[in-house]
Amino acid sequence: MDKRITLILLTIVALSSCIDEYEISDEQLLNSGLNSLYIDGRILVGAMSYVYIEEPISLNSPDLAKFVENATVTLIGDNGYDSGAITYDKDSYRYDIDTYDIDPNAKYKIIVNHNGNTYESEYLVSNPAPEIKNLYYTQDQLSNSLIFYVDADGTDSSHNFMWTYDEDFEVHATVNMLYTMHDTGYILRYDPEAFPELDKENGYNPYLYCWSHHNSTEIDVYSTANLTENVVKMHEVTRINVSSSRFNHLYCMTLYQSVISDEAYSYYSTMKKLVELTGSLFSPMPSDVKGNIHCTKGSGSDPRGYITASQVSSKRLFVDNKDIKLKRTIERDYMPGSLFKLDSPDPRFGWGYVLWGPKLTDNEENKLRLYYPWACNCQKVSTKIKPDWWPNDLE
Repeated sequence: MDKRITLILLTIVALSSCIDEYEISDEQLLNSGLNSLYIDGRILVGAMSYVYIEEPISLNSPDLAKFVENATVTLIGDNGYDSGAITYDKDSYRYDIDTYDIDPNAKYKIIVNHNGNTYESEYLVSNPAPEIKNLYYTQDQLSNSLIFYVDADGTDSSHNFMWTYDEDFEVHATVNMLYTMHDTGYILRYDPEAFPELDKENGYNPYLYCWSHHNSTEIDVYSTANLTENVVKMHEVTRINVSSSRFNHLYCMTLYQSVISDEAYSYYSTMKKLVELTGSLFSPMPSDVKGNIHCTKGSGSDPRGYITASQVSSKRLFVDNKDIKLKRTIERDYMPGSLFKLDSPDPRFGWGYVLWGPKLTDNEENKLRLYYPWACNCQKVSTKIKPDWWPNDLE
């Protein structure tokens, strides 16, 4: 995904409101002012917690917001738990906190220190979420997408739901070789003796298999408060076009289900209404709308944002490429046409491009293809970090 698109999507979680969506008029949404700082986070007992921090930029700027990377973020429990300073993750644009094994009976709060100011949420109770009843997908011909759905049953104490999800998927290099065949711009013939670690018979490439990990960025909330049954049925989590590289091999979605308060539900519902009305994630919000995190030290004003806490339930779903019946369009991994000469320098080889053919001989130029850098090295677009629960033995 394009970095700018990712930036725009991630900023959904950085706008704020904490009153019922029906109390805010369209005119208020469109004509109110901006605040100076956005802090939004989720304390998820049994999953990875996280905090986004952003500073808005002028609406006339080509960049809509700037992620804050130099804040000090801490998770504190009323039982003495202290996470210590959390490191900013440049890949996810957020501060990730490992809360898989923290005490579910304690109360927790987020503390943020930035530019001499201290911002704190109140201590929050993490209520248990009911189990996810079902996670599944359908193949939609009209949108040529896989649509993912969730079913769940509420309880007497849970009727506001929130979902987030993680995505993990395999990335395979398409050209099974380790070399780039260049020396100061000139093509060199492949010399097997120069790479003794290779399996000569099978063409082993340690950069052939990689894995990618993405975090969801959508706001996904649903309430059964006004329904006759406290049941979530066939609620759409997301839809993804089948031509996405996520589905080139094996894909996995891990869905996390939380329960949130009425106030938190109103906050996120209002945020979604803002996006639907304006088409922009950075349109002004009502100046009198406040979240539940406050400036407790320094000269800063209260930031926009909201912190939620919940014990989570989770469910995992795999999608095998072989099970997809819809037509897919695969991005080409090579440059078509004869765009190179074997007897002259070509700067693209210095950039990592790879020349490949059934036989690398000077007189078979028409059979050769110039592959993009990631075609033989999956680490160009992903990592060698394999989830410890991945179901196959690829390395």
